[in-house]
Amino acid sequence: MVSTIKEEGSQSFQSQNILSVSHLGKSFTDGRWKLEVLSDVSFEISRGEWVAIMGPSGCGKTTLLNLIGLLEQQNNGKIVFEGIDVQGLNSKEKASIRSIKISFVFQNHFLVSTLTVKENVELPFIWFKNKLNSSEIEERTLSVIEMVGLLNRVNYFPEELSGGEKQRIAIARALVNNAQLILLDEPTGNLDAQTGKAILNIFRKIVDQGTSVIMVTHDSEAARLADRILLLRKGRIIAIEKKNMDVNS
Repeated sequence: MVSTIKEEGSQSFQSQNILSVSHLGKSFTDGRWKLEVLSDVSFEISRGEWVAIMGPSGCGKTTLLNLIGLLEQQNNGKIVFEGIDVQGLNSKEKASIRSIKISFVFQNHFLVSTLTVKENVELPFIWFKNKLNSSEIEERTLSVIEMVGLLNRVNYFPEELSGGEKQRIAIARALVNNAQLILLDEPTGNLDAQTGKAILNIFRKIVDQGTSVIMVTHDSEAARLADRILLLRKGRIIAIEKKNMDVNS
């Protein structure tokens, strides 16, 4: 677990902010050229806050999400999650945080083709096997599958689902372990308008219950449901009050 991790100050895990990003930078190089994807990115996310990240394709939105989710390593700057400077964590400690405290919804679903819908949604419970019995796991799994409207698909395999159904199952998997932070990469991209709205309303409810959500999206209507919108341009992020935001600027 992460019990040996050094924390940032005595107020760790009591701070209003669940995430603090300071002067974050990410670049790629092959020795002959250097591509700077993110530069001097700084912002904070409060507990129980929904933040949307918007910007043109290729501006670094997904890279930023991957850094926050501990899937990639920044070149410079600091990421503090729940009072922990993640820079010094080893791979096992990062995996523990990703599996227990952070959930993801990716554009490509990443469902396991050999597992049923129910088994895919149960995957996060691998990290909770000593804390929950089988009946508790099944109850929570079926509850979130019902929440996304696919209770009649529990024994289906991913290849038997539509693209929108796969996305809804990925969302159910992200919700099942009650993570403190959920990272969404275009969560409504493969959904029809009605289903997308229903899914976004689910996220609104869990945010109101104290979960933090960071959502990358091109959908201005989806972004307006967030508490704040961060606009990314040329690797730099600017906080914008959503009521004043022109998403086409």
